[in-house]
Amino acid sequence: MAKWWKLPLASLGLGLGVALGWLLPAAAQNCTVACRSEQIRFVPGQPLQLVVVNRGFRPVMIEKTGRSRPLMLRAGQSIDLSQGFDGTRPNMSVTFWDETTLPVRVELHRPATNQLRIEFVPTTAFTDRAVYILNDGRVLIY
Repeated sequence: MAKWWKLPLASLGLGLGVALGWLLPAAAQNCTVACRSEQIRFVPGQPLQLVVVNRGFRPVMIEKTGRSRPLMLRAGQSIDLSQGFDGTRPNMSVTFWDETTLPVRVELHRPATNQLRIEFVPTTAFTDRAVYILNDGRVLIY
């Protein structure tokens, strides 16, 4: 049998968890700048603008897998990869690499509801290789 005084404490904990974002799904969190992949989720099948920006100091090669030839993105340059991409169906990925094999790190941004901005930033520690946009609306970094 539950004690009457434990119920207010449980609801306080639940409310605090929701307020801090612990219990909300990734789609409910409103991250717009420097987001982790689990913080971004799009509505499946909706049009999505995909912009890639190189904030680094050296060129990065990018390829919209299965849909384009590799392109060189120079330092400071940006490109819109939305053409031929009608939302999150089918799954899509953008692969990238530095031709000198130096590490590349990605930051995800969501400046608008249906816009994903992938930024390459300087790093020395580790490397990311791809961003996947899955048909269920999730965005993953590998």
